[in-house]
Amino acid sequence: MQRHQRSFFGQKVGMIFDSGKWDEDYAYLTFLRKKNDGTWEKPTLKEGKYVKLNLGELILFRKVLDGTSERWSTVHSFNGTKTTISIQKHAQNSGEIWINVDTYGKNLRSPETDILEMLLKHIIKEKIVRATVRKVIDS
Repeated sequence: MQRHQRSFFGQKVGMIFDSGKWDEDYAYLTFLRKKNDGTWEKPTLKEGKYVKLNLGELILFRKVLDGTSERWSTVHSFNGTKTTISIQKHAQNSGEIWINVDTYGKNLRSPETDILEMLLKHIIKEKIVRATVRKVIDS
């Protein structure tokens, strides 16, 4: 597969993981919130929050999922806007994680965390093979 997508929706907040193309060393997370009128924010209307994670960040994200790390956080700056990103294990339940991107928070528990961990493991391996090769430009 050249691209993978997986949605994780709850009652109020949804997260969409998009691997991007397998020869690009980044992936995307889109967060959407349910509005007061019961409809969901629409990315096509520039609603929600969208972040791009590089290969190193994907690896650090996965370390929280697999239990190697308890927490990971970073700040992205794009066009003068800063976005905080953090992922942490729940202290009382190691099978649950909390993902926070700007004002969007998403709780995931098993089997969602298992699916996301397996997906990240596969995608990281795929991107290491395909996104780190030298690209030859024809003249």
